[in-house]
Amino acid sequence: MVIKQSKALPSDILISVFANLSFAERRLTIPLVCKHWRAITQGPSPIWEDCEIFHDSSSRKLALDRAQVIRWLGKHAEAVRQLKLCVNQDTRPGDWPQSVAGLVALMSNLQILELDAKGFFLAAKDMRALSCLTSLRKMQLRLGTSAEAFSQPAVTEPLRHLTALESLAFDLNVHSNSLQLSEDLTHLNLKGLTYLELGSNGLSQLPFGPYLEQLQILDITDNGTLEDVGCLAAATSLHTLALGEDAPVQRSSLAALLPTDCVIVDDPLMIEDD
Repeated sequence: MVIKQSKALPSDILISVFANLSFAERRLTIPLVCKHWRAITQGPSPIWEDCEIFHDSSSRKLALDRAQVIRWLGKHAEAVRQLKLCVNQDTRPGDWPQSVAGLVALMSNLQILELDAKGFFLAAKDMRALSCLTSLRKMQLRLGTSAEAFSQPAVTEPLRHLTALESLAFDLNVHSNSLQLSEDLTHLNLKGLTYLELGSNGLSQLPFGPYLEQLQILDITDNGTLEDVGCLAAATSLHTLALGEDAPVQRSSLAALLPTDCVIVDDPLMIEDD
């Protein structure tokens, strides 16, 4: 019905309607059957600010041709403000899309990035590509890594360059290299970071570093190994600590470390957005 009446609809109305469709449908399907939408997609549009790309071997509808997407980004990359790239864990290694670096390196104005590929390892060039995203304010990295992967540059090396980051969440599965991860975090100069989520990474001690200075929210509910959080005494702006019911941290020792107005919650869903 919307497609049949699209000629009579203003562009902003049509954009708001199709904004709820998947990226694949907006980019590949609708332009084939809607001339008005096709005209919109050929020019600058806020519809491209939020880009979701799924790679799922079980769904042809969501599995995009990587070369085609990269060609599209050559024209619209600067318009993208938010990118979500998800890879199904059942996807075969041979189905992994062409370098993630080819996707993100063109997005100079990207502000929010979510990479969710827990079943895969990222190549060093993919991680280095993140270094150029100097406008990034929020990032989630949920990736697979291994001892072999750490023979390449450390996973957290690109974070040194992302000085605009305000929110960082990462689940890296790097238990075999937790000491390297701890050292990397210690040297991060992310003084604007206000939210940090540490997932499964093998850390037993929360690293001290400049990133603690402005930290307001720390979520370690998915970290089952973090026992020593003594450096939280330096996090004088912390107002919420999400521990989880089974956290190995000794709660009795937290009172002397945390600001008096800091709240401890068991469920990260209880964290209130500012």
